Amino acid sequence: MAGRLPLRNFIIFISNNSIKLNHPKQPSRLQTSPISRVLRRRNNTILNKKMPKTKLGYYAVRIGHKPGIYKTWEECRDQVHKYPNAKYEKFPTLKEAQAFISGVSISEKEQELDAADNSYNAEVTKLVVWTDGCSLNNGKDGARAGIGVFWGNNHPRNLSERLPGYKQTNNRAEITAVIRALETCPDSELPLEIMTDSKYTINAYESWIPKWIKSGWKTANKKPVENQDLFVRLVELIEARPGKTHVPGHVGIPGNEAADRLANLGALKEEVKTTTVSSTEQKSQNSKMNFTEDDFYSPEELTEIAAEIYSLR
Repeated sequence: MAGRLPLRNFIIFISNNSIKLNHPKQPSRLQTSPISRVLRRRNNTILNKKMPKTKLGYYAVRIGHKPGIYKTWEECRDQVHKYPNAKYEKFPTLKEAQAFISGVSISEKEQELDAADNSYNAEVTKLVVWTDGCSLNNGKDGARAGIGVFWGNNHPRNLSERLPGYKQTNNRAEITAVIRALETCPDSELPLEIMTDSKYTINAYESWIPKWIKSGWKTANKKPVENQDLFVRLVELIEARPGKTHVPGHVGIPGNEAADRLANLGALKEEVKTTTVSSTEQKSQNSKMNFTEDDFYSPEELTEIAAEIYSLR
């Protein structure tokens, strides 16, 4: 039928209960179709509106490619896009985001964390946390890795978690434990000492990462840096802290032994699945996903668009 664009020429994106109706490049005759004119007119109206300032907040991903807390929607979207049953939410405060990640109500978590945080009196000049990672049958099929973060005896911020993803290696567990310590730190202003016995993590933090950043995350042999995704996250968290962060080595002290026990318990927990994507595939996906929340029509807007379109039939 003249002037109508077949439905197959449209791509419908569905995200967060919003719908984006988008059409790929088509011959010039389609540019003047009734649907194209309606969408173009509405888009021009939207672009001419004064956009409100984006409210700051924290995007918490409980279930996704890489669970954690992110500062932008784009980072959050990358972790939940095409992930089955992903769970994520935006919060105005870091405390609420952390409570969502842990799976408890904010009121319960607030009571526990406030009581623990109040134990840091005015005389405290720095925070100390012990981290450890382990992998049962490391390097073999069926390996199980866990992470442990120890803030103190019976401290509510102590963590015992299964390492996410299919790469259940000791090195990834060690790095992730440090990352989780940074994510759960109760005070970003105070200096933080993260005690780990991982020479791999310490060497990366003190020597290798600055060189990798300069080389575009390439080794001396021009190969991609292993575990780059975790190191990038580590750098982001450290740079976001106003307080100084130090990662010294340690062996055979009570805090380390407690973190080790937590890591081993974490390795026995249920698998946390993530979908792994190669760097090449990720770049390809990102180029195809170059849209934001503002690129989507709400159901109400789509209803109005449909009414305008059908009035032209």
